[in-house]
Amino acid sequence: MKNFLKWAGIVFIGLILISVVRGLVSGSKDKTTVTTTSTTDSTKAGAISGGTSTTTTETTPSAWKYSEEEDKMTSKKNFYAQVDAKDELDFKFPYNGGSVATLGIIKRSTGVTDMALSVTKGQIMAAHGLGNGKINIRFDDGAAQAISVTGAADGSSNIVFFQGAAKLLAKLKTAKKVFIQAEFFDNGSPVMEFNTAGLEWNH
Repeated sequence: MKNFLKWAGIVFIGLILISVVRGLVSGSKDKTTVTTTSTTDSTKAGAISGGTSTTTTETTPSAWKYSEEEDKMTSKKNFYAQVDAKDELDFKFPYNGGSVATLGIIKRSTGVTDMALSVTKGQIMAAHGLGNGKINIRFDDGAAQAISVTGAADGSSNIVFFQGAAKLLAKLKTAKKVFIQAEFFDNGSPVMEFNTAGLEWNH
């Protein structure tokens, strides 16, 4: 009887030890599973965010075009920058079919800087001193101002040059948009919009 109780006690203790070992093994597996899942989720989050916080900045390409040419009489260069209006002008006959307005900057070999408005078709009244010889111009959300202009030396009626170009150019360098209103022969006084952001002018 004593031997039976002794063996029963040993078997009982053995069962308890087996249960404890199984519990430890099971707990270890659960911990491993949880850790793996956590790592996987962390990896996914890192893949989506790139691991760091990033800021994306979109830039709009500049609409300005640049060119230069050598003055054969002085061997010095003339520099040009120009931007076309956002929309074409729709004039009556004989200038119908769409006219492109261009705002231009010219640094002449003589050192003089001019700013001009031209159209591919049509007649600017102020080119001949008509329509009070002024054109309205507005930078971004600022107030419109009337600027005196002069015509071309050859008498062309499709281009005018702004007076006080230096002051206008200083504003133009920081303006994102410029609105110009000019009177055209037999075609009223349309407003031309220019996207002027990104001007690079160091001449």
